[in-house]
Amino acid sequence: MRSMTGFGRGEAQGDGVRITVEIKTVNRRQLEVVVSLPRELESLEPRVRSEVSRDLSRGRCEVRVQMERDAAASGFRVDRTAALACARELTAVAAELGWPAPDSVEVLLRCPGVVIAGGGSQDPEELWPLVS
Repeated sequence: MRSMTGFGRGEAQGDGVRITVEIKTVNRRQLEVVVSLPRELESLEPRVRSEVSRDLSRGRCEVRVQMERDAAASGFRVDRTAALACARELTAVAAELGWPAPDSVEVLLRCPGVVIAGGGSQDPEELWPLVS
């Protein structure tokens, strides 16, 4: 008799990135795959589901993927185009409301897409060998 309950963990490193994958399974009649990925790797979800479905026919399988950048690759950069667009929009909204225009860089740094962590983006497809 083979048990459907189990836990596994694996790590792979390359390209300044460490990927950790944890998989937990419990017995169920149907196959249920739950995938948790970092935002940068969300486009890989169909591939992760496909890999799990290829090897399992039933049970609940939780797959959690974590990504850490090495210290040398953990910097950040500012998207100047996004920062300028955000500043223009915030100034226009403030003028419409009769409020003083924001004059702090801190306000701009809170705008989505202005600060890009990890020194820039990396194509998730390039990281698939580490995830798989």
